[in-house]
Amino acid sequence: MQARYRFLLLTGLFLLAQTTYAQETLGRNSAFRLGKRTDNLFSVALFPPLQWVPAHGEVDGFRINLLYGSNRVVEGVDVGLVNGVTESTTGLALGLVNIAPDNDGLRLGLVNVTTRQQNALTLAAYNHTPSLFGTQLGLLNTAGAHAKSAVNPPRQIGLLNFTGNMRPGGFQLGLLNFAGDGGIFPVMPIINWKRNRGPF
Repeated sequence: MQARYRFLLLTGLFLLAQTTYAQETLGRNSAFRLGKRTDNLFSVALFPPLQWVPAHGEVDGFRINLLYGSNRVVEGVDVGLVNGVTESTTGLALGLVNIAPDNDGLRLGLVNVTTRQQNALTLAAYNHTPSLFGTQLGLLNTAGAHAKSAVNPPRQIGLLNFTGNMRPGGFQLGLLNFAGDGGIFPVMPIINWKRNRGPF
């Protein structure tokens, strides 16, 4: 029985590798490449390049990353150990580590890193973004700057919160809150917000 499962697993990995190889050899400009269109409703990844939709492709549906997956854009549900996106993600990401330049969805994990702009909610032990439009909820939250937004004011809620620049409408709620510029004080316990503005 174990030999049968081992055979099926190896056969599946072989077919996945062959499919990935075929997609890559067709070239980036081929009309037959799976990753060219945005109608890839499903992808499974072991690690690049052993993944159904190539790294330069987009997934609009459900992606599962057994170890590490990387795609240009993911819209929908993204589940795995390490969820990697090189351009933008929208929807739900659930993993130990979530990495994306732009985030427009809910991200749950141990570590959430947004390398350009976070526009929604991240929940993790550690959250980081250079530009915060949404909400960080975690033990340690870091943001290069709170972005100015009347619609989606930046919020940091956690044990320790750090930002380089506090903007109107934004606030920090935690044991210790650090604001390099714009806060009531550079360091405040419990709550900190933009000078001359209330926290809400």
